[in-house]
Amino acid sequence: MKHILIIEDDKWLADSYRSTLEAGGYHVTAIQYAEAAFGILGSKPTDLILADMLLNTNTVLPLLHELQTYEDTQKIPVIVCTSLDSPDIDAKTLHYYGVVAVLNKTILTPEQLLISVQEMIL
Repeated sequence: MKHILIIEDDKWLADSYRSTLEAGGYHVTAIQYAEAAFGILGSKPTDLILADMLLNTNTVLPLLHELQTYEDTQKIPVIVCTSLDSPDIDAKTLHYYGVVAVLNKTILTPEQLLISVQEMIL
């Protein structure tokens, strides 16, 4: 079973994402703080990270940057979910950080989330 790590500080959204992905057949771990990611990544193989762009008062970019410095985590694909409307937040711009897709939270449906994850995990 494929494992997905969700990093989302909004509990309601994290629970919604978790329910959708578990119904799709994935094992899911959800955390609220980026700092907790390495504990999860060190304890179980992770096939994809689904991360909120803004976490509390910071962005997820420092974590994603650090993930790129380790051989065992740099190949984990990342889907960023955001409600920020900026031309600088797209998969092409964030590719260096392992980002393979950027999803707009304001219009994201459970079906779109599941399809996006399925496309990234073969």
